[in-house]
Amino acid sequence: MERKSQDKISNLPDSILLHILSLLPIKSAVATSALAKRWRNLCTCYLIQAANLDFGDEVTDNQTPEQFVDFVNRCLNIHVGKQIERFRLCFDPSDRFRLDAVNWIGFATRKSVKELHLDFCHRRERYYIKGEISSDERRSFELPEFLFNNESLTHLDLSHCVLSLPSIFSGFGFLQTLRLRDVQVTENTLECLLSNCPLLEKLILRECSPLQSIKIPESNQQLRSLTLCHCWLGSEIEIFAPNIRSFLFWGKLMQWFSIKNISNLEEAVIYLRDTEDSRPEHVRMRILSDLAHVKILTICGGALPWHTPKDFRVTFNNLQELQLLADSVYDVYSFFRQSICPCLERFFIRLPGVPEDLCLWQYLGMPTEEPLQCGFDHLKVIKMCNFRGSNVELKMVKFFLERAVVLESLVLVVLQKSYAQNGLEDEAEDFGCPSNSGNETSSGLLHEKLLLLPKASSGAQIFVCEGLEGGNDVLLNPH
Repeated sequence: MERKSQDKISNLPDSILLHILSLLPIKSAVATSALAKRWRNLCTCYLIQAANLDFGDEVTDNQTPEQFVDFVNRCLNIHVGKQIERFRLCFDPSDRFRLDAVNWIGFATRKSVKELHLDFCHRRERYYIKGEISSDERRSFELPEFLFNNESLTHLDLSHCVLSLPSIFSGFGFLQTLRLRDVQVTENTLECLLSNCPLLEKLILRECSPLQSIKIPESNQQLRSLTLCHCWLGSEIEIFAPNIRSFLFWGKLMQWFSIKNISNLEEAVIYLRDTEDSRPEHVRMRILSDLAHVKILTICGGALPWHTPKDFRVTFNNLQELQLLADSVYDVYSFFRQSICPCLERFFIRLPGVPEDLCLWQYLGMPTEEPLQCGFDHLKVIKMCNFRGSNVELKMVKFFLERAVVLESLVLVVLQKSYAQNGLEDEAEDFGCPSNSGNETSSGLLHEKLLLLPKASSGAQIFVCEGLEGGNDVLLNPH
């Protein structure tokens, strides 16, 4: 049977076999040369014209740095194609192989590469290195200046390196996507780079330093998507991007958070970490106000103002989908106390998954009462993750069921029975029900409670399913 399969593959024309090789990781493609002379010739033919050169993790795995460098050099030395579409490199060259890495970047630049992915992350544990200095003592890889003379780039992805522009920088005229992760870059360098990328549509900054502020210049008229993640900025973010459609921010709250002229913004994700109570409330209030026109909003409890004037209300006239990553059930009430969402159709909430401490919230002075004037005339779908079935959570379910007049489905994703049971049994007697340690009784008790709740929509269906704790998921309804 194997012989027949081999014969069938061998009888395929060269064009199809070359296409198959192009779909394989480069290390696997090279390995086929050991099968037979024909495969060896095909592999050589593929490598000399390859448009996609990927020297990623699958190549570095189980190889010493010397073996990896030799492999890359052999592949590039036989390449005679005039242009390559994509070049990817994942390698920590240290000082020893720094010149090789520079030469590889020069190769890609001379071949007018369009997509360039460079990751110089320290992977000491992957190599069989003896007597080398530790990763912490290695200096970061500095990108060569000639890289910034490549006018053909459309996608540039840089990780774990130092970015500094040459004194004369004409820009990347065709660059559409720029992704920087753990890159050392200053505010001035970043602003100069962005100012000279007129066609830039997507910008992703992750864990970059030593940035103290980020300013998206007015010249980036084509920018559609902006992601700022864990850059730990010191003071401010100022964005002027009239055509931006998507904005994701994951980090700490700053003194100055300004988003100007973003009238076309449709989707925003705001996830604040390590927030401090001392931070001014007006910053949180400004965040909500600046995002009032979005259609899809994902926001965490830490981004919501806690103490606001009684007349503070934000009207989200276009909001159709809301995802709330709550620290407490009371974050839900807090949002709808401060916000009016006349067009809301879908609401997703990730509950904390731990028992609510009402006394603690009252001690902190946080409002815990339901919003008095709140309607959901268009709300059709509600999904709650990490649901435990506690009285506080059931009260919130009742709050929505009584107000959502066209609700079609309510989905409750409960924690595994070992967790959910703790929330149900402790409060069973509050509803006049006997406590029972059996999982089946707990599940039945939850259904009983849900059936007793009044509904404004006669067609609303309630679904209960079991799942793992919602952990660190950011998007409950990813697009």
